Amino acid sequence: MSLKNILVPYDFSDCATDALRVAATLARRSGATVEIVHLYEQLTDFHTENQKIREEIEQKLEELPKLSFLQGVELRKFMLRQMGLTEMFRNERLAEADLVVMGSHGARGLRGLVGSNTQKIVR
Repeated sequence: MSLKNILVPYDFSDCATDALRVAATLARRSGATVEIVHLYEQLTDFHTENQKIREEIEQKLEELPKLSFLQGVELRKFMLRQMGLTEMFRNERLAEADLVVMGSHGARGLRGLVGSNTQKIVR
């Protein structure tokens, strides 16, 4: 199987950055594009802070290519209004991913080897 698109759900956490690092390594080896998607929560449809929140996220996403491990990797960055993680794959562009690389954190013990969101994706 050839990799063309690697999807990384990204929340700016250390765990997500580790997943992005793995995706970058795979992309370099395969020539794939890394698609970074950030799910954001809109406060309400008419809340005045919504635009500010989106702008802050966009600014953070624009800074990502400066990370040294992303040098030479083709990136696409997306923001999607909060939805269920599994619903994310109904998005036409993201459903094209050949591979999903995502972090896991917050759980403990053997059961914690794969986080709850990762478990939802696998199912």
